[in-house]
Amino acid sequence: MKKFKCNRCGYCCTLRVRLSFLELLRILLKGYKKRDFIVKDLKKRNCIKQFKNQDCYFLIRKGKKTACKIYSIRPKMCREYPGYIKGTCKQVNPAVREYLHKHCSQKL
Repeated sequence: MKKFKCNRCGYCCTLRVRLSFLELLRILLKGYKKRDFIVKDLKKRNCIKQFKNQDCYFLIRKGKKTACKIYSIRPKMCREYPGYIKGTCKQVNPAVREYLHKHCSQKL
């Protein structure tokens, strides 16, 4: 099986990311203010704010490439992508995606 290689397209950074308490705390300790990057979902869980174009608050676009302002402390959902969410990454072979979902992902 081929190993997933990110091409920095930023597609994964347009998905809703929920944060655990510890993930939120790590971001706050980096100096970010909760009011600037947190929104609540319908179940009142902390999620990273997205802009109108669906970009994550922490996403930096540089031409066709992207970067993350909090890459070293990014949430688990981001670290485990594309295995975290079934059927989302356009760059992954469908058979690999299905394997990752079945064996590696946390189901939402």
